[in-house]
Amino acid sequence: MKNTLHLFVGGLVMLYTTVNAQWSNVGADFVSASSSSSTNIVSNEFGVFTAFIETNRANVKKFNGVNWETVGSPNFSPQNIQSLSLAMDGATPYVAFRDNSAGSKVSVMRFNGNTWEYVGPQGFSSGAVQYTKIRINNNIPYVAFQNSSNGKASVMAFNGADWQFVGNPAIGQGTVWNLQLEWNDNTPYLSFREFLSGVNKLNVMKLVSGTWQYEGSAVEDLQLNSDGSNPLVNSSIAFEPEIKTPYVSYIINSPDGFQRVLITKKLTGGNWTAVGNPVNNVFNTISGGLKLVFYNNKPTVAFCNYNTSTPDVKISVQNFHEGTWQSLDGNLFASAGVIGSEEFPQDVSLDLFADNNNLYLSYSEDFPINGRLRVRKFTGTLSSIDRVPFTDQVTVYPNPSNGILNISTYQDQEPAWTVYNSLGQLLLQGYTSHVTIASLPQGHYILQIKYADKSFVKHIIRK
Repeated sequence: MKNTLHLFVGGLVMLYTTVNAQWSNVGADFVSASSSSSTNIVSNEFGVFTAFIETNRANVKKFNGVNWETVGSPNFSPQNIQSLSLAMDGATPYVAFRDNSAGSKVSVMRFNGNTWEYVGPQGFSSGAVQYTKIRINNNIPYVAFQNSSNGKASVMAFNGADWQFVGNPAIGQGTVWNLQLEWNDNTPYLSFREFLSGVNKLNVMKLVSGTWQYEGSAVEDLQLNSDGSNPLVNSSIAFEPEIKTPYVSYIINSPDGFQRVLITKKLTGGNWTAVGNPVNNVFNTISGGLKLVFYNNKPTVAFCNYNTSTPDVKISVQNFHEGTWQSLDGNLFASAGVIGSEEFPQDVSLDLFADNNNLYLSYSEDFPINGRLRVRKFTGTLSSIDRVPFTDQVTVYPNPSNGILNISTYQDQEPAWTVYNSLGQLLLQGYTSHVTIASLPQGHYILQIKYADKSFVKHIIRK
């Protein structure tokens, strides 16, 4: 259901449209007897793809418009993998993961149309890794990971024969956690939590002339909590599509672990400034996965939060519009299982992907009890605000009038028109070049005139 409110401010008419957020299932859920995790979702002109870990092995599925089809063989990776990441090179899916069958090093595989094959050698990093992320740029796969031996980040690219370091092989000053890799046009960016000398920082770096450099000041700079716990939990980076400004969302954790807030910032003149107000205590507390994207050119963030008094976990999606974070939750909901006797819910794995005008969410539900994974598509409409200026490009006469107004045609077509009072209430509407206002009381009104490609607004007077 859509409602429209018209407010008139200065020389503008403000058209506010509000809608109900709705999500639709994309195919059937994936249900297995074992746990599923590390869910990923990617959409392009070749379809919607999802990757996840089931029975400790990698799986990739593609939606054919009706059902989910397995890409290649199920459980195609070695056993006991972690930190699965998915990227697409056109119609070719790539996955990267921590390969515990190869010394916990990073491995990358791709589907060649018939079977899954390694890209370069299996376990090509020099040592064990964490936080593997894969992205494709100009048909070249790039992988970012944390080196377990020194805690530094590394980025490597495949040149067709071998994997080579991109920039310095040990990125960062301290120990790097929660590593994210994204591309802004042709420039790679990293965001990560960095721990050094008792201080936790959330930093962003980009590659400049072959060297990784910090982008602006630290996004966040916090001491350890009083109980020694880390105050920074999860982060995600995305870029405004038109002017390419980097945005970062992240979660701050309280000492007791139950009072978490979600904060989003953008880079402004070398400093990171807040985007709206923090999201506080949504469904008690925020937990689990986090993903920031741009949907309809607006920052949109997905996260999960739990209620400590029950085993319920809720997925939440919010979109930033006109200075306010608005909920897109609608009919989204997930419930997590109970761990041990503490009745404490496990974090839910999620991913969010925006493609043109589509917004997809994948998440694990009832994780890890029955391993159900769900993919959903946003089918509602975002709130919008249109600013339409008053104009002299069309003529309305006679004005004032006590009966009929004539609209000079802007184009060789009949316009649609609506008449509102000063409170923005709709009074009259029609589809001709003549407006009959004889039924209105004397006073001032607003006439909105709509053609196929433009809208105009005029003050009118009923005398």
